[in-house]
Amino acid sequence: MRIPAIEALRLPLAVLVVLIHTYNSAWDAVASAPFHEAATYLCRTVTGFAVPMFFVLSGYLYFAATPSPSLADYRRKWRRRVQTLLLPYLVWNLIAWALYALRDVAAGSELQIPFTLQIFWGCKEVGAATVSGPGWPVEASTGPVLMPLWFVRDLLVINVLAPVIHWLLRPLHGALLVVLALLFYSHCWPNYGGVTLTGLWFFSLGAWFALSGRHLVEATRPLAKPALAVSPALLLSLWLNDGGAALWQPLYVICAMVSALHIAAYIARYHRPSRWMARSGFFVYAAHSIVLLPLTAVAARYAAALPLSLQIGILLSGAALATLLCLLAFRLLRLLPPRWTAPLTALTD
Repeated sequence: MRIPAIEALRLPLAVLVVLIHTYNSAWDAVASAPFHEAATYLCRTVTGFAVPMFFVLSGYLYFAATPSPSLADYRRKWRRRVQTLLLPYLVWNLIAWALYALRDVAAGSELQIPFTLQIFWGCKEVGAATVSGPGWPVEASTGPVLMPLWFVRDLLVINVLAPVIHWLLRPLHGALLVVLALLFYSHCWPNYGGVTLTGLWFFSLGAWFALSGRHLVEATRPLAKPALAVSPALLLSLWLNDGGAALWQPLYVICAMVSALHIAAYIARYHRPSRWMARSGFFVYAAHSIVLLPLTAVAARYAAALPLSLQIGILLSGAALATLLCLLAFRLLRLLPPRWTAPLTALTD
């Protein structure tokens, strides 16, 4: 199912994910306090709505064309996701593990990441273990060896659970969403198996729009102007760090998602989204970390002694260069037969 506004969003959201991972350990090792503050704000705070929005769009599109899927519909969806999600997920993680292993072998050291099934699930820590408000332990969130693909791992799990989500959302209407929202925003979910509630909450939110017969763009149109007006104020508050970040950040994420959706809808109304650019989104999402690691290692060392403004410029330029290199690689891959490149591009045609 193709919706112009969503097509227009795919690559920009992937670029925001590139920016999220641009401020990595290489930069952190040489970061001054002002640089850390600015880079965290630009790469983590401003972009904080990108991954949640991917989940919302995935939930909406999963049910938009078939709001009452039969068992045959689920089987068809699962078969397709084996090709477009599971196979690329496995291949990209194998590539990442091989590159890490090659680096260790070249350095004459033991493998820092041994080859086990954990490379496909949770060999890397994404978020530290903590304690929830009521005092319950919350496990560390984890990701596979190609860490950004925790999104795909969680999406695969959610796709398996899609019939349950449908079964619960239909009779309970918004009640399930209220429960998920309470668990998510109170940070009470224990992160079973290293999996956070981010995917399930935002996927279910998108699914609710589809299952209740609401068009995602039209249903949120009354919220567009308020969201566009409030988002800059929330970002300013988050920059000033006035102590309300725990409240402002979740509110900013919701407002930014609505704003981005309607900005994309406005643009798509006058300029037909490029299908090629939309289709490149998964490849950019999957490949960017592999490109970023060597780029940022060099850039951070070079920029360490430069003024803050130039450091920020180099940081952002690294994200732009990584994106362009991924797009170039995607362009070259698309010259080959799809059956050869499908495990890398998640495209079967």
